[in-house]
Amino acid sequence: MDKLFQKFAASVSRMLGSVWTLIVVLVVIVGSGVILRFSEEWEKHVGFTITIATFLILFFLQKSQNVGDKATHAKLDELIRAVSGARNEFTSVEDKHEAEIDRMKLAIAEECESDGDPTNDEECEEEIEALDEAQEKVPGKNK
Repeated sequence: MDKLFQKFAASVSRMLGSVWTLIVVLVVIVGSGVILRFSEEWEKHVGFTITIATFLILFFLQKSQNVGDKATHAKLDELIRAVSGARNEFTSVEDKHEAEIDRMKLAIAEECESDGDPTNDEECEEEIEALDEAQEKVPGKNK
């Protein structure tokens, strides 16, 4: 059932990302408004329809986003494991607690400062950015 929903959500997501979907929706809204003379009844129907559609689309897009995020993390984890000198503790960092991620960021920043090698500054910034992104994905995190 989950695979079926995943495929359906991916299809809906691709379809919704099309400029043709936007054009069709606008034509339907404006066309129905012209036919119903933009009455209060038309406003109620359009408002209700948009609300329900937005609510349903949220689930499809979130499912597609979750699958994409998991795939990206799996690819990055594989790259971390494959590159010599890469730190294996960064694999699945998105599953770590916020305080752990903060400690990792602090350790990287301290290493970069004490390094004194300006060629490593870009790598350090990239590592810290990656941790910032992972920290944003920590479940239950409030900013």
